[in-house]
Amino acid sequence: AMELEVAFSIVFLVELIVRMVAFYKAFFTMAGCGWNVFDLIVVTVQLAEEIFLAIVPEDEGQTSFPVPITLVRMLRILRLVRIVRVVRLLKYMQELRTIVVSTMASMKPLMSTVALLALIVYIVGCYFTQVTLTHRVDCQNRNCDAEGLVELDTLYGSLGTTSLHLFQVVTGGMDWKDLSEPLATQISPWLPVVFSLYVMFTSVALMNIVTGVFVETALQRGREDKDVYMINTLREVFKRLDQNQNGLITWNELSSHLREPYVVSFFKDIDIDISEASGLFHLLDRDGSGVLDADEFLTGCLRLRGPAKALDQQLIMRELAEQRRIVGRLAAQAEDTFFGAEDVKPCLS
Repeated sequence: AMELEVAFSIVFLVELIVRMVAFYKAFFTMAGCGWNVFDLIVVTVQLAEEIFLAIVPEDEGQTSFPVPITLVRMLRILRLVRIVRVVRLLKYMQELRTIVVSTMASMKPLMSTVALLALIVYIVGCYFTQVTLTHRVDCQNRNCDAEGLVELDTLYGSLGTTSLHLFQVVTGGMDWKDLSEPLATQISPWLPVVFSLYVMFTSVALMNIVTGVFVETALQRGREDKDVYMINTLREVFKRLDQNQNGLITWNELSSHLREPYVVSFFKDIDIDISEASGLFHLLDRDGSGVLDADEFLTGCLRLRGPAKALDQQLIMRELAEQRRIVGRLAAQAEDTFFGAEDVKPCLS
């Protein structure tokens, strides 16, 4: 295992040196330079750990070199920070990123669910604990089954115990038959009915509603994540297509990159065949200037994704109504001109 750690340390070090030589000063200023600094820190900590472990072997608690053992242990714990490097893969794995983002977005509904379930369990737990306590007090004045009392005390002896068992019933950790039978045999045959209502409400109603909320939250967050990813992708595509960096894209610039992989992927994301690139360009060029600025490119591409929204339909209806009024005025003017010309002909003759 030690040889494997050293081998990986050498690989990471060589990879970092190659990147620093390749990018030179841009290594600390380029896009994503934060990750470069993070990699530098992680590799430095790993090398320091290997050096300290070479000086202070793990099976020896003492050495002639004054290096604190606690420092070595802290460096070993810091190796876990390298796991954060996996976050960089989320940029290239859309499904994994969607799962992670949706899970994080579900934390707020989870906390609300836990609070609501805890409140229900607390209320029901207070009821069954009080019923059991009242039964134990009544049994002091009459003969009761000792084994039954012990069983009730085990299941409903305190509020904490009762709440724990009720939670286990909801989450499948305990069979609710084992909890309801002592209530029926020792106290009242009607208590299992109350217990059944609790199980039905929490398992059938509450859990299904919570599942729906979780699914809706995950889907909504997934859509938002896709929109953010699409916006970042469009900005990157626009930046790469803008060869002269003047903030505008011409048809020549777009047509010269149609075979590039990132352009092919871009057309695939907006669900348009690359053979329709010319039509797309002229569609996005709303002012007919022959060039696309960043706003036209981003707004137009985002509107092409998915079905038409209600706002888009209202805008189309408004434009159609405006065109209808314009056509009506033109038709009236043409009609007046035509009939005016007909009236003038007899006068001229």
